[in-house]
Amino acid sequence: FADTYTARIPATFRFRLSADPEKIVAMHREFRSYDNLIDSLLIKNAKNVTVVTATQYTGEEFFQGGLNKFKVQLEDQLQNGLYETERQQVEVEQTDLAAVSSTNDDGDRLERKVQLVWKNIILQDSAGQAKRIANPLDAYGIQVRQVTIGRPLPEKRLDELL
Repeated sequence: FADTYTARIPATFRFRLSADPEKIVAMHREFRSYDNLIDSLLIKNAKNVTVVTATQYTGEEFFQGGLNKFKVQLEDQLQNGLYETERQQVEVEQTDLAAVSSTNDDGDRLERKVQLVWKNIILQDSAGQAKRIANPLDAYGIQVRQVTIGRPLPEKRLDELL
């Protein structure tokens, strides 16, 4: 995530291969086998798009209501190409354990803090639509049919804050 937290996000992806004979020949020429197509293109691309999409969120945003938006953006970027992004420093409000001091002996109290984090912000064109990077699946006519997200598992530090 943008705030350096990590999580395991189990996901399942379903693709539909093109029925266009020219696209099938192009796939065969490039990958030579079904297994190579799966390993070299589909799995690598799905993992990459998942990681890039996660950098558009903080860990807290994701686990406190952002999962559905994440899934929608992940599916959109897999089907239509990654968003063009720019790293920007933004203010985010985070929940953290209060520091224990001579004036505060309640170490279990949570407090809200504003923190600056670097996030990948989606760039927009003049019509307000997201700018995109070319999708490697387009060259072969491959369509994303379904994206299913399992129960994400936050790293220990993030889980303690949630």
